[in-house]
Amino acid sequence: MAEHDWSAIIQPVAESFWGEPNKKLSTAKELKWGSQGSRKVDLEDGTWFNHEEGVGGGVVDLVRIEAGLGDDKSEVMAWLEREGFISPSEKPQVRRERQSGPQSQPEPEQSPANSAEDDGGVLKWVKGYTYHDADGNALYQVLRGQWELPGGGYRLAKDGQVAKTFRQRRKDERGNVVWNLDGIGHTIYRHQQVELAIEAGKTILLPEGEKDADTAVELGFEASTNSGGAKNWTPELAALFRDADVVILVDNDEVGIEAGEAKAKSLKGIARRIRILNFADHVPNFPAKHDLTNWVEAGGTADELQRIIDSLPDWKPKPPKSRLGAVTLSNVGREAKKHQWLVQDMIELGGSAAFAGFSQSGKSFLMIELAFCVATGRKFWGRDVMQGLVVYQTGEGDRGFMKRVQGYMLDRGIEDPTTVPMLILPKKINLFVDDKDTDTLIAEAKEWAEHYDQPLRMIVIDTFNKATRGANEISGLDMGKVIDRIERIAEECQCTVMVVDHLSAQGRFRGHGSKTGDLTNVIMVESSDKTDRNGRKIRRMRLDKNKDGENGGSIPFVLRQVVVGFDDLNRPITTCVVDQPDGDDDEQTKTGRLSLNQALVLQTLRDVIAREGEAQPVGVTGCPKGRHVVSWKAFMTELRKKWQYTAPESEPEKRASELNRVVADAGKKLQIAGFIDRDNEKGLIWWTGKEDRVFVKPAPEPAPDLPADVKRELAEVGNDEPPF
Repeated sequence: MAEHDWSAIIQPVAESFWGEPNKKLSTAKELKWGSQGSRKVDLEDGTWFNHEEGVGGGVVDLVRIEAGLGDDKSEVMAWLEREGFISPSEKPQVRRERQSGPQSQPEPEQSPANSAEDDGGVLKWVKGYTYHDADGNALYQVLRGQWELPGGGYRLAKDGQVAKTFRQRRKDERGNVVWNLDGIGHTIYRHQQVELAIEAGKTILLPEGEKDADTAVELGFEASTNSGGAKNWTPELAALFRDADVVILVDNDEVGIEAGEAKAKSLKGIARRIRILNFADHVPNFPAKHDLTNWVEAGGTADELQRIIDSLPDWKPKPPKSRLGAVTLSNVGREAKKHQWLVQDMIELGGSAAFAGFSQSGKSFLMIELAFCVATGRKFWGRDVMQGLVVYQTGEGDRGFMKRVQGYMLDRGIEDPTTVPMLILPKKINLFVDDKDTDTLIAEAKEWAEHYDQPLRMIVIDTFNKATRGANEISGLDMGKVIDRIERIAEECQCTVMVVDHLSAQGRFRGHGSKTGDLTNVIMVESSDKTDRNGRKIRRMRLDKNKDGENGGSIPFVLRQVVVGFDDLNRPITTCVVDQPDGDDDEQTKTGRLSLNQALVLQTLRDVIAREGEAQPVGVTGCPKGRHVVSWKAFMTELRKKWQYTAPESEPEKRASELNRVVADAGKKLQIAGFIDRDNEKGLIWWTGKEDRVFVKPAPEPAPDLPADVKRELAEVGNDEPPF
């Protein structure tokens, strides 16, 4: 090994001063000490750094500072040789076991005047604390050092307080001062006084540090601590407090609080009573990292301290931070109160659920209904919903889906879509291959929630099959990966994830049972051969699984055809929305939600009026001012051309009967709803101008007034009697 290869011994040297490193924070190239990794060692470079004290360097600097040696490198080399880290030739070697007996050679005491100096100031010993045994014999002294700056004052740590360090020194059997506790070990401060106080039944304050212990004594309390900090607190020291009434004072930071809990655990079964005091629990806005001395300097008094101590409850171990989501029995009621429903008693908020059904069962239409109910806050089949943002990811082809959404908005009268917090993600995703699309979906959903300034309530994945391309549905391993990602989406977005899935030929979920095993809710969508009075097939949604509620029961629904517009040939463009069976068509028509037949009748009338309409004849009442009329005969002639008959062309009577029956039903409802009106005596019909929820083509300029003889001819009733 080459001379001065300090990287070979920096680890054992650091461990001799700081103990074992923090394994969780350490790596193969870098070791860290402390709960936050404030001290570290670079094993490749052979360097170290202490973030709390702002010092660092190589092995020589580490020994010089931690062993309290001077600037003379020969002292450091002598120390390394005595401790067995290097050979007399100064070549680093594998560390030997440290000798626990007295030093074989006298070691001169370091003079504080020769303390270490760097750009951060000169290390000065400013306070000494002597530790004794139970008989009052001096054992060793702890020195507190601070870095004096060239311009005056002391160097500050990151928390704004004076940076400090501590060293221990003692006399060996020859009377020489040595800077270690070999063969002695750490003990408690004010040992003899503490034993007498315990016998007298007095309360012992146990702060973190000698300065706070002295502060407590000055206030009239009995107090102690141990040298070397929390890392040097041992079961042997805890045993010295048998039958004591102990109050552990913790520094107001994470490290201090954790150290206090650890100390309390070590005293359990030994001390008569254990309490913990953090001034942050009793003093508003108590600064982080502050302690008893800081509190006294800010005006705290002995009487006030006694009142705080008297109010402290007996210590109990804090519950562990469960990695498995443990819920104690005492919290069962509270957890139940926190339970929230996206759809009351049907779909849980924050869970993963599924709409499943055969192809063409209407599950996607039902899913659109649910999505809009959540986005608008409208009840879903009479059940309250939790309103918020809905993100609808569709992989079934966006064109058909967009038409369904358009039909829903037209049917429900949503004139300003910007008021509805819902968006559609038509790009396909894959939740099986890797986490890429899952991460993208989570990130984008959160961004949209921020944009809408709405809580994210539901993410829809339509369909499960399209979002898991490449996965084997019968593989538990493959399905497990997908379900894990769905649950992660729900957890990180704090919303419900709804998937739309197909059923097998046997009417069950396709693939492995894990697809539904972890779902909180499953809603099955089923068809039947029954129809309502309007001839629409009655379908049902059935709550098949409700993890935190009752199962069973079904809700009937139908698909109602709606018109979203007309093509270039004036043929209606249709889609469907869900509705209740035997819905009140008259009421729906009044709000502009027209059936296919009604929409075709009204559009035909508009077309005829645009082409042949005339101004209102004299003697016709009820026609709004400025509207135009046509003869019933012209209207029916046009309707016959457009109508798609179910009866064959060879049966004209059946065709005529079919058309009259349809027009009678549609015409009556359109007239009652105020869309059309007529004059039977003159055989005229007109559009009132009331618009439905389908885009209406702009009306042409009014036709010129017709000659009187033409008007008389149009006024004559033709052979076609109106069916309404």
